[in-house]
Parts: sequence; C-alpha cells; structure tokens
Amino acid sequence: MEEPSVYSPLDPSTTEIRLLIIHPAQDPSFPLICTLQHARLSETPQFEALSYTWGSPIPPCPILLNNKSFSIQENAHAALRRLRLPSKNRTVWIDAICINQSDQAEKEGQLVLMRQIYEQAEQVCVWLGEPCPGTSVAVEHLTSRFGGVVATTLGRSVDNYYMAELVAPSSPLRNPGSGYAWQWANQLDVEVNQGDLRELLSRPWWSRVWIVQEVVVAKKVVVMVGGDVFGWECIARSLDRIRTAGVVLSSGEGANEVFGVVVNPEVYAAQDDTFRMIERLRFLWKHGKTNVSIYQLLYEFRHLQCTDARDRVFGCLGLATADGQNLGIRPDYTSSTAEVFVNAAVSVMKETKSLSLFHYVREWRGVEVPTAPRQAFSPPDQAKYHDVGAMVSDGPETKPRRGWARLPDGWERVPIGEETTLSWGASIKSLVWRGKSTVRYLDHNTGSLHETSPLEGKEPPLARHAARQRDLPPGWVKTWDNLGRASVRYAPDEASTQKPSDQNNIALPSWVPNWCCPTHIDPTPLIGYPSHAERYWASGDSEATIQHDPSSHTMGVDGVVFDKIIRLAEPWHPDPARPVLTRRGVRALEGWETLALDTSLFSTPCPYSHLEEGRKTALWRTYIADCGGELADPGTGTTFLECWYDRSEKGWAKLPPSLDEMTSLGLWAATGVSVDLSYLHWDLHNEIRRVEKDESAETAGSEKLYGMYLERIRNACGHRALFVTERGYIGLAPWNAKVGDEVCVLKGAKTPFLLREKEGGKHRLVGEAYVLGIMEGEAMQGDDVGERMRTFWLV
Repeated sequence: MEEPSVYSPLDPSTTEIRLLIIHPAQDPSFPLICTLQHARLSETPQFEALSYTWGSPIPPCPILLNNKSFSIQENAHAALRRLRLPSKNRTVWIDAICINQSDQAEKEGQLVLMRQIYEQAEQVCVWLGEPCPGTSVAVEHLTSRFGGVVATTLGRSVDNYYMAELVAPSSPLRNPGSGYAWQWANQLDVEVNQGDLRELLSRPWWSRVWIVQEVVVAKKVVVMVGGDVFGWECIARSLDRIRTAGVVLSSGEGANEVFGVVVNPEVYAAQDDTFRMIERLRFLWKHGKTNVSIYQLLYEFRHLQCTDARDRVFGCLGLATADGQNLGIRPDYTSSTAEVFVNAAVSVMKETKSLSLFHYVREWRGVEVPTAPRQAFSPPDQAKYHDVGAMVSDGPETKPRRGWARLPDGWERVPIGEETTLSWGASIKSLVWRGKSTVRYLDHNTGSLHETSPLEGKEPPLARHAARQRDLPPGWVKTWDNLGRASVRYAPDEASTQKPSDQNNIALPSWVPNWCCPTHIDPTPLIGYPSHAERYWASGDSEATIQHDPSSHTMGVDGVVFDKIIRLAEPWHPDPARPVLTRRGVRALEGWETLALDTSLFSTPCPYSHLEEGRKTALWRTYIADCGGELADPGTGTTFLECWYDRSEKGWAKLPPSLDEMTSLGLWAATGVSVDLSYLHWDLHNEIRRVEKDESAETAGSEKLYGMYLERIRNACGHRALFVTERGYIGLAPWNAKVGDEVCVLKGAKTPFLLREKEGGKHRLVGEAYVLGIMEGEAMQGDDVGERMRTFWLV
C-alpha cells in the first residue's frame, strides 16, 4: 500500500513525529497534494490532530505525498479533502500517513507518544464522515441557540427526504388546529430532530476504543460532518436539553424520572452514555483531577470496539494516570491477546501492590454476550418497516386512530413517485403538505409488490411507544459505509450470520478480567460505587504479595480463609428497563430476608448480636453494601429500607407505566396530559410516617434520599446473591458463586474475595464479596493471624 521511499526514519530516542502538510486548492475536486515534515514534540510544533475511523481498505484512494503516489483509505481521503483550505497550507497529524504502517517497530514506538500528540495539538478534529440527508437537521439541532425538544425546524423548509410519505393522506393533519394534530406534529418534530441527532451519535467513530484518549486529553475538540463543523460542547448541550426537557412529548423525554431514578431507560440511547462517560473524563482531565486506574478505564469502556483486542490495553495506557506511567507496559503486537491481558494485570498489581484488579473479574464463560443494539434512529429508516398511516389502538374501549404500526416480518414500505415537501411557517400550526407520491408494500417473502398495506382491514394493533420504532425487526440489518453513512435494509442472510466477536473465546486464568466481554448480568464493582472514596479496607493496611509463574500463568497471593458459604439465595437479575421502587413482588429479594434472618443455619453465636436489632440491621446494611468508618450510614437507612420492604397490605408504591404502556399518542400526547408521577412522592411521605408511627414526621427532601438508597441497592445487589456463612455472617456474592466457596481476605485487598478450591490445592477466583463485619480489617486482627496466613495459587 505504502511506498517505503516516502518515509525517512524517525529518531526513536526522541519525541520525533511526522506532520502532514495539506497543500491548498481552490477547487474541492482537485487531487490531494501533501508533504511530510519531521517535528519534535519537545519543541511544541503547531498542528491539528485528526480522530477518525479507518474503515475498509477498499477502495484505495490515491494522493500525491512527497511527490510520490500514495494510497490511503476512503474515509481518511474524505477527511483530508474537508480539512484542506483554499489558499494556505494546513498542518495535521493523522496516524495512517504520519506513521509508517509497514514498520512494526515504528508503530509501537509512536503509539507511546499518542497521548502527547493529541494533548499538544491545537485542536482535535473529530471526523464523523460525510453527511446523510438528515445530517442538516441534526447539525441545526446541535448548533441552534434554542434547539430544544420542539420546533427546532421552525422557520425553514424541512428536507423532503424526511417528510415524504411519513403520513398517509388521511392523516389528522387536515385539521392542524386541533389538539390531536398539534400533538402529532410535536411527535414528528421530536422524532426528526432527536432521531437524526442520535443517528449522528451512533456512527462508527463513537464505537472505537482509541477515541477516548484522543478526545479526553485534547485542548479543544471540533466535530466535522461533511462541510459542517461544530464544537464538542454542542453535543453536551443538546443531550442536556433532551434529558431535562419539562414537556412530555411523544418520545417520553423529560419528566421520565421518579425519586431521581429513570423510569424507562429505553427512551434514552446507549450513545448518550458513551458521550457522557467520555465527557466526564474530559472534564476531570482538564481540571487536573483525574486519577484513573487502567482497570477502571478498561472496565468502563469495555463496550467499545477495536479490530485488535490488544488495543483495549494499549489504547488506555495514556489516560491511566494512577498507574499507567509506571507500569512498564509498552505496545507489543508480537504477544497474543491473552499474554497482553495477563502481563498488564501482573504489572498493575506489582506496581500498585494492590489486588484492586480482582474487583473487575466477571464470569463470562458460557454467558450470552449481547451484540450491539440494532437500532435505527432516523424516521425515514424507521418508516421502511412500519405502516406509518395504519389504524392503531390504545387499548380496550378506545377509538382506533392513525399511527405507526410494525409491518409483518419480511414486509417493507416503499415510497414511489413524486417527492413530498412539508413546510413549517411561523407557527407549527401552519403545517402544509405539497406534492404527490405513492406508497407500495413489498413482501420480501414472495417478492411481490402490493398497493395496500398488509395491515389494511385487520384488527388495529396496539400502539407502541415511539422509542420502540428504533428496534430493527428480524431479518433487517444496519450497516455503515466507509464514510460513516448508515444503511438500513432487509437482508435476512446477513442478519443470520451476525455473531458476537470471537474475542470472548480468549483463554485466560480466572484472576485476569476479559475486557472484551461485557455481559448483560455484570455486577457493578463494589469499589466503584458510589464514589472512588476509600470505603472498605478488609485487609487493613497490608500490601499485596504477588508471585507470578509466567509458564503457567498461576498467581500466588497471600491471605487467610475467614469462612465458607453454607447457603445461597436466588441471584437477583434486575430488569434494566424497569426500576425497582420497592422490594414488593421481587421474589429473589423477598427470599433474601428469610435466609438472612434464619439463625438455625449456624451453631456459633450470631456475629451481629452487638447491633441494635441484630441481623435485621445487618441485613439492611448489606442491601446497600454499607461503607466502613465515617462513611457508614448514620442510621437513616433503617427508615428508608423499611419503606423499601413495602410491607403494607396493598403496597404503597404503584409502579409508573412501562414504555409499552406509554404509547406514542394514546396515554400521553393524544390527551395532552402528562403522566404525573408526583403521587409517588406523597405515597412515600405517608409510608415514612407509617413506618415511624408519627403522623407529624418531617419528610422534606425524602424523595432524593430514597432515590439514593434505590440506586445503592441496585448497584450493590444487582446480579448478586445473598449468602450465609458457617459462622453466621451475611454477605453478597457474584451470581455465579456456589455453596462451599471460601470467603478469603487477601493481603492488599479492599474487600473479601471468594475462592473455589480446585484439584491439586489450587484455587479459582470467583469474584469480590461483601461481608458485613469484616470490611474494616477485622479478619486480619488477632494474635493468630500469622499462623492462619497462607499462599493461594490462583489458576
């Protein structure tokens, strides 16, 4: 691909890099002419850095580099064309050209400088790709002063691509002054604006591991889509407007929380979370407050993708300020993925003299690894598998109305004929349709084209929430071209061959996390919630002793066996789409109390007899994985956890409607009435007074506090099981724990860990555990602790 003669060697003993000079051109169609120039970062050269996705190497795109023909990939070629200025040179750093990709030693040496390159750049240009028909709407939403949830397109003509045939001719828009039409227009506007914004945020760039470092350390970030350029901060403002909007519209955005807990998370997109995680790190980095360990980065961003799994480690080294600079880990592509993961783990533990890495071990063998969400956000794409003018029902005893209904599997809606334009006037009520078009329905099962929808004349299906329109039906696939443009189409053969990455088959010892395999039942690390403060110190102030056998990847650590699990309750796997506002009706959690309070299971004196109300107090503190020392709950939890138990005859907390119950128009917008969740606040106040047996009890601020406890319970107990030990201790274990697992306290560990003995006296690491009563070093006290100390060999 590259001509070796284009490059002259870099000095590996310095911070020397190459910079690309893009020569100007008045005509955008002119060929790209560039030259390479050596520079040293130590001399603070002036340049910009490009952050982009490589894409497929086919088709190769030629440029003239140092007066020689040189081929680059299509996406890089498009980005350089957009970066090129009409009348002066532009100096940038781009990895595909500035690093000799055929020189492995140079690649590994330059990767070490990546953080410094992006940190010193005058600005980092994020190239998302070329525009789609909806990009202009998304960019306007991002850059508008007022671009909120509603009416960001007022005063302009909406591209006919969006509105063409999204509604049947019999649409209620014939009476735009009615409340019904007003709500429908709001719905359409919300879906157009938010849909195309989220389509932009779902482009392949957002799924890359390397983008985290490239953006976090940058002085300034600008985002490029085609010829449009806007600041990184515009994305944060737009997402904040969506999330905090006070008006409840068709998508359910805004007013979607109770006690500070999101009621229906599906209305928000996964891309929102990715942006916010990066933005949080960027804020901390900018203010010099980041002190993140490499294993925290690897865990938080394990959902991101990379072609080479080893880049998960190499891509995080520059940001790991807590230990990354002293680990001695250098990019080495001659080692296998397993070797990179193991060596990084050993280096972290030896450097920090801590076993904190063990907290990120999760059981992934045999667990279904979910694929990336298959969603279409752009309304025109969604309209391909919907009848957008079907009769739908909001439930029994309601009059059918027009709305969006999912077509049967294998059917596609196909607009044919003249395009239609929908224009907005000074008011959203002055909605006018112009033009003509025809819709046909293609049955891919038979290859036949039909003039009428297969839903015509049939029983109206139940209306679905607008967020459900994003989910692709069976047989549909979503792909992106090299330039970041999405394509949604019916392709059952391709859909059936899409499988999870083989990276989940990496052979690793039990004590090394597999950073490639986030599963849908991963517990939240105990040391990562609710903050990074020192909350537990189960091993006191001891330092870890690390003995690693490279030939067998066996890890020796010192510690004591404290106890053994004799009974395990059913694990609790919370529904990610529904908050648990009370314990009532959650079978697993209700069973935990029965197990925890059963004193017949052990013969020794209860270890919690010194607590007021004994095991009952120990249980509620276990539910929240209570902290030690000054961070321990002052006792407020007694009241709130009793409210959470919800022992009243009928139950005090009525669950808010689910996403399926909040149909796009039926319960919310058609009536013009928001679903008011304030009744739950009053119910909570009344329950607090009932629990405390005081009708005059002050309950101000209780909603926020109760929400905090809900969050703590979910993070502590989610995807875990409650257990009881031989000595009567109560604890929380990973869902994959078994009776007989040993509760061990290891030197240099913040929490106890569960170990499972294997043949030959060796052990397998099961995972972290919470055991009330030994979280503050109690297991490491006593004159006999030295006698009890032993070396565990983990395999």
